[in-house]
Amino acid sequence: MDKYYKVSTKFGNVYLKPTSDSHIYVDANHNCGSIHIEEPTRHGPLKVNNVEMGVTAHFYEWSDGKWRIGHENELLTAYHALSASKLIYKDYNSMGASESARKKLTDELTAVVGNWIAQNPQALHAASIEHLEAKLKKAEAAFIEKRDLARIAEQNLIDARNELKVARTYNKEEKS
Repeated sequence: MDKYYKVSTKFGNVYLKPTSDSHIYVDANHNCGSIHIEEPTRHGPLKVNNVEMGVTAHFYEWSDGKWRIGHENELLTAYHALSASKLIYKDYNSMGASESARKKLTDELTAVVGNWIAQNPQALHAASIEHLEAKLKKAEAAFIEKRDLARIAEQNLIDARNELKVARTYNKEEKS
């Protein structure tokens, strides 16, 4: 299930993608077409403080049950878990969103994600199942690969022992 859910905000449309029972990706990044979206230009931009921006955010469920941008207890990653870039800017240093815009985005997206989760618990559960199935498939593949390598290593060990046995036997025959 590689599904995005279109949700309206006061700044424009965003697309939510639950990836597990504790993570939701928010996409309104106008200039970043995704192979997972049938129409790569259908998302973003958002208009904050009368400035158009491409925005992405990673929401996580924290230990208090609330959903927030960024991992709990990791302030630096929380800051970077919200990306907001102006569409039109003078130079590289001025392309990022202002602190005012970041706060407005954080407040609005947090409310929108919270409401969406309350209305769509089945989508979050389905994403969790999909995430766990993928985790299981990856673990099974790793196990099979390691098992096959162990079989090869075991055969190499048997071969080395046999070669040593032959060499010792040959050496005994020469001494006799």
